[in-house]
Amino acid sequence: MSMRAPGAIVLCLVAVMAAGPPAVAAPPDTKRVVLTHHDGSPGSADKRLTKPHPYVEAHQKRRTPRGLEAAQRLSSTAKQSYASGGAQQARAAAEEFGLDQCRNQYYDHTDGVEDSWWIKNHFVACAIDEWSVDTLRKVDGQWVTVGQIFFRVTGVVEGSKGTRQLVHRYEFDDWDEWGAADWSAMLDFDADCAFVTGARCPEVNQQSRRDTALNFRRTGKTDFIVDLNNNTVGAGPDKLIYYEITPELFLTAYPTAPEVVLSTLDVRCDWATYEDNGGCIFNNVRAHWEGLSLSNPDVDEVARHLHDAFTDIARTKPGVPGTYVPGNFNSNDSAQRGAALTRATDPAFKKKNYDASVRACKAAYGSGYSEGRTKDCDEYPMQSTHQGTSTVDLANNPRSFSVRALDKYDNRRAGGRLGAWYKDDHILEKDPFWINIKP
Repeated sequence: MSMRAPGAIVLCLVAVMAAGPPAVAAPPDTKRVVLTHHDGSPGSADKRLTKPHPYVEAHQKRRTPRGLEAAQRLSSTAKQSYASGGAQQARAAAEEFGLDQCRNQYYDHTDGVEDSWWIKNHFVACAIDEWSVDTLRKVDGQWVTVGQIFFRVTGVVEGSKGTRQLVHRYEFDDWDEWGAADWSAMLDFDADCAFVTGARCPEVNQQSRRDTALNFRRTGKTDFIVDLNNNTVGAGPDKLIYYEITPELFLTAYPTAPEVVLSTLDVRCDWATYEDNGGCIFNNVRAHWEGLSLSNPDVDEVARHLHDAFTDIARTKPGVPGTYVPGNFNSNDSAQRGAALTRATDPAFKKKNYDASVRACKAAYGSGYSEGRTKDCDEYPMQSTHQGTSTVDLANNPRSFSVRALDKYDNRRAGGRLGAWYKDDHILEKDPFWINIKP
């Protein structure tokens, strides 16, 4: 069996002969059972082997996990994105998402490219792949594939709030075979955990399943939990810890064979006391808030303010031509779209932003801008971000801010929605996010 680093949680598929009365032994080194990855995209079944063929070592190889780089693959650079926090305040962490939904939506969101996880949001990841158990025999000194068992793997992994766990749900289906298929091969399924920063993977026994290929076919589904709760150290005040979780297959019978894996999931766990006392999320995804709508009378004034700041900053105050505000998810300017907002949680810093915004409102609209306390000074970027009004230096940087006096109830409802989204989506100190204003 291949050796693992201390604390590793191994998700593996092990092919060995099942226990029982021994069959007539083949001559030494004339039979092997190997694992193979196949193109998991739609229509890949057409590419499957259907007859004996020479075994090429490269056919089995697949790229290995990406290594300890997850801390650098933050949501500010992720290619995938998702929206939440709309009018219904949909809770990403509580959203029902199953294996069928994964199969129905995976290729729509990955553009037909397998070998990757679709990160639906901070709390749901989905993947599909195809593997096989291959029987090889040596013929005239050459290894030849004489039979295969094909199957599809669908996986849904769920993050958590208030606990540090990852719930794994997998289904093995779409079975097929040809030739001398070995249904007695033993499969051992679990998850490999590699720590990146903050803490090592917990040295605890994780749930797993060991069974024959035949019984995997009969029962199909396998669930288990990776528990990351037993370590309370981490980086910074929120005790951030970055892990890589990799479903993988390897052979104990032939430990020198290349591993076959699902792609790696980047996971960040924390102990943030101000948001559910911590949790575990998938961090390699761009989050954008959709809590504002131009047609919703509850928040339309705030939505219009931000829309103007994004599309024509001269309509706002101070409205300096040639400047911009960050956080516009739909900007055609890649530099501006790449300029995320980042959450600020320190009360003193947020008050500093607020005070700077009030001064700007008074300068723009006069000291009576509240019109008898019927209006608030709405500011963008929000006071709860590190890009708030107090941080702007227009003399040396084109990044700006915008203020507008508008209906206080509209402003406070919008603020309430944003605060709820921070909590529902587990947005922590300095976490990047963007704004997408709905029509």
